[in-house]
Order: sequence, then C-alpha cells, then structure tokens
Amino acid sequence: MAEGWIKVDEELPDHNKTRRLMKLLDIDNDKAVGLVVKLWLFTFRVAIATGDLEPWGDDGIAEGVRWKGDPHKLVEALRTCGKALEDGSRGPGFLEGYIVHDFSSRMRSVVYDRERQKNRREGKPAAAARPAPAAPQVLSAAAADDIRRMWSDFALQHGLEAAAPESTRIPATLTPEVFQQILTAAADQRYLFGDGRDGWKMTLGWLLKTENRVKVLGRQYVTSPGKPAAEAAAGERVVKDYRKRTDEILAGRNGGDKKPR
Repeated sequence: MAEGWIKVDEELPDHNKTRRLMKLLDIDNDKAVGLVVKLWLFTFRVAIATGDLEPWGDDGIAEGVRWKGDPHKLVEALRTCGKALEDGSRGPGFLEGYIVHDFSSRMRSVVYDRERQKNRREGKPAAAARPAPAAPQVLSAAAADDIRRMWSDFALQHGLEAAAPESTRIPATLTPEVFQQILTAAADQRYLFGDGRDGWKMTLGWLLKTENRVKVLGRQYVTSPGKPAAEAAAGERVVKDYRKRTDEILAGRNGGDKKPR
C-alpha cells in the first residue's frame, strides 16, 4: 500500500468552509474540494511535522495546489472561509496564518501508520501504542517577553500604541533577533507611523502577521512615490534572508520537514 495517503472527511464537499471557499474564489464544488485535498497533500509532503507552510509563502502554496490564479487571493480565501462568529469575526478557515488548520490531529494516525508499515518492512517491532498528541510549537516565554519589550520601547519612541499584552500570540518562528531586524527596517518607512493620507499607524498585532512582516522587510511602506532600484534590490535581499532564517528555524525544530527549494 502506498504511504502517501490522507484522511478526507465525507462531509468535506458540503462543509460550510468549502461552500464559502467556492464563493470567495468563484469556483465550483469539485474545484474547491480538490484545492483543499491538494493543500493537505502538499502539507503532507513538505511540512508533515508542523503543518506550517510559512517558508513557502503565497506563491509556493499556489504552486503546491496547482492554482493558476492570484496566489494572494487563494491564500486569503483559505484563511477567511471560516464560519462567521457573533462578534463579527470569523472562525478558522483551512489556513490559520500559514498553518493548516487542525493538520496535526488529522495526520497523527497517518504518521503512526506510516511508521508502523516502515518498521514492518524493516523487521523492526511495531510501536506499542499510538503516540500522544504533540504539543504545539511555541516560542520560549523569555523570547516572547523580549519581543513584547522591544515593541513597547520602539512604539513609545515612534508614537505608536505601545501595549503588548501577554495574551498577544508571538509566532513560534519569530525570534528577538529577527524581530529587531524587522523593527530596524520599519524605522524609516513613514507610512507605518501615520504619515500616509489616511493617518493609519501599525500595531503589534498587525506587524506579527507573516505577510506584513515580509512587506516591511521588503520596504513596501516608504511614502515617497517609487523606490530606487538599489533600495528595491536591498529589500528583496532582506526578504530572502528572512525566509532563509525561518527555514533554518523550522528545520531545527521539527527535525523532519523538507525545506523549500
């Protein structure tokens, strides 16, 4: 029997997430179901230990599921297809940030069965019991506190909302060193500090979203029209370096996921 199989619930075609995904992407049911299954298969191949697709970004996810349209529209639809909640927000979609929703529990039995089949082929004893659910990856409390403190100091210096409550979730792949790099890149992008026509200012919650961190590193919030070629190239190098660091962090923590090419 082939090793690369996944669990697909019979309710998937009629699930409210699937139906909303159809509307958001203007696709039929077969296409929506296919996208979700291919998302799970792609994650199974490249990030089975964590379900985290952040190193691949929007373009990599679109390529992984064979989506020919706008990658950003696809990823946004996968995130926002969750059920509408009473407070006006939405529950989790098929993606939460770049993490595939509920992937660890979905794949737990599959991973166990793959290991059991491998042991059988190699003549090793089978595992006595299925493994316990893996604890979610989290940043150390000290590192998370450092990031919150760094934000508070930076925000006070630049006239931003300095609150950084302990309830604020710090991504597991974000380190204080990388966060300092992001703050340094943000410092002269004046749109982030209210210099745009709409007066908008960034917050910690906004900056912690992966896509926004990448944009800041790429210097996409400089208020002057257009960017000199040298500045644009420098921004691209910073983004590549950030993704490389993220790859290294993930590879070191999950011990088994493949890295993007």
